[in-house]
Amino acid sequence: AVLRADKISIIGNGVALDSHALVSEIESLKVKGVDVNYNNLMVSESCPLILSVHKDKEKLFEDLNGNHKIGTTNKGIGPCYEDKVGRRAIRLCDLENTDELNQRVDALLSY
Repeated sequence: AVLRADKISIIGNGVALDSHALVSEIESLKVKGVDVNYNNLMVSESCPLILSVHKDKEKLFEDLNGNHKIGTTNKGIGPCYEDKVGRRAIRLCDLENTDELNQRVDALLSY
C-alpha cells in the first residue's frame, strides 16, 4: 500500500496480483485522501495475475478435501503461484498482445 507521499511503493514480480483487489484498494485509499499515481506506485509487468479460474479452482479443491481442509482464503493465490511455477501464468505484460494472450489463456485453461 502507499503509506507515505514521499516514498515509492513497488509491487514486484513475486506478487500474485488480483487486479480487482488492487483497484478496490486504490479507490479506498483515494477516498481517504491518499493520492495514488504513477509516481508513487509501481507494478512489475511480470506479476502473475490472479484470475477467476484460480479462485474457482482453489474453492473446488478446498471443498473436495472434506475433513482435511487447509483453511484457504479462496483468493486464488495458491493456484496462481502454481501456474507461475509451471510457466502457465498470465502476467500483466501478457495483456499487451491479444493474439499471444488468447493462446496463453487457452493453454492455461486446457491444463
